[in-house]
Order: sequence, then structure tokens, then C-alpha cells
Amino acid sequence: MLDTAKATHDDKAMRCHIFALIAGLIASPLWADDKIVMQTLDVSTSVPAPPWTQTARIAAETESRRQKSLSLRGTDTFVRAYVPKGQSFEQWSERYEVTAETPVVGDAEDHRNEVAIRYRQSCLNAVLAPVLQTPQRQVYIMFCPSFVDDPEVGELVISVTERRNETVVGVNYLQRVPAFDISDRETFPRTRAEIQDLVKYLNAAHMLPS
Repeated sequence: MLDTAKATHDDKAMRCHIFALIAGLIASPLWADDKIVMQTLDVSTSVPAPPWTQTARIAAETESRRQKSLSLRGTDTFVRAYVPKGQSFEQWSERYEVTAETPVVGDAEDHRNEVAIRYRQSCLNAVLAPVLQTPQRQVYIMFCPSFVDDPEVGELVISVTERRNETVVGVNYLQRVPAFDISDRETFPRTRAEIQDLVKYLNAAHMLPS
């Protein structure tokens, strides 16, 4: 029989652990020196370079691909993705992507929640940790301790989502890692300081004025 008191205590402890991890992340932004300006459908967006490289070395240190398509719900979509040089888009250790969709219904939080639903369906004990929440802009971390179909593998996702008019742009860093315990910081794929720096780094992304 499930010990509900223990389960509630463990859940509270886990959430306190996550809140301690993200506390103060946006208080002192770490603006990226290396920026890329790209056209993301009907808006231009300034984004930092992939975290493992620099703007001047993107071609030498990444594999990249660009795709525009029509979604099943009739919206225009855009994806520009990068992985480390020599890796494939099927097997990668890190992935950095800029996405856009238009026209969309709902705000940036709705878009974030769609992403969270997908991870909660594909991951065991996935946790969404919001860092910044406004209707126009969301910054968050998604912890996937392990995948349902591959229990030995987990994923860390850091995402910035911004909406203007009917367009949503997302900037996402994903890292595939060995499975970890969300309640045990010692098993995390990154240290607290590294996660904080990545969040601040990606927070430099923003849509440019029309």
C-alpha cells in the first residue's frame, strides 16, 4: 500500500530542492557576447551561439539544419537546429535549436505547457521548473530523469519562449544524459552553477523590434 504521508513529504522535498536550484536565476542576467540574428518566420530574433561554441566557429564546431514546414494544425513552423560537429540529429549529446510558429492561439505560457505535456508523457517523473513567467515570455527548465522507452537515458532542457502578436519563438538547449534522480543533486547531469549559467546565457535571446 502506498504511504501517502511519505509520498507527500518526498514530493515537497523534491520541489524545495528544485526551487533552491533556480532561485535568483534572472536576477543578474549573463548576456551573451556572441549573437546570431536570424529570420524566424515573420520576425527577426537575436540568439546566443550554441553553448559549446562561438559565433566565429559555428561552422567548424557544429552540424546544422534548417527546416520550414506546415504543421498538422495549419500553422507555419521553422526550426534551425545545431548539434556538435561529427554527431547526427538522431544520436547527439547536446542539441541547440531555434523554433518559431505562426499564427498561434494562446500566449507563451500555453506554448510552454504544450512542451511540458509532451515530456510528461515520454519521461518518468518529469519536472517543469519555471524561472520567469509572463504572458509574453517564459524561461524554464525541464528535467527528464529518464525516458519511458529508454530508462537508462534522461534529458535536461533549458528553454526561452517569447511571443509577439501571433508568432511564438523558442530557443532551446537540450542535453542527453545518463538517467538521474530528481531528488538527489549529486546525480544531476550539471552542477547548480552550470545550470544557472546556461539559463542566464539563453535568456539573452530576444525578438528584435519590427
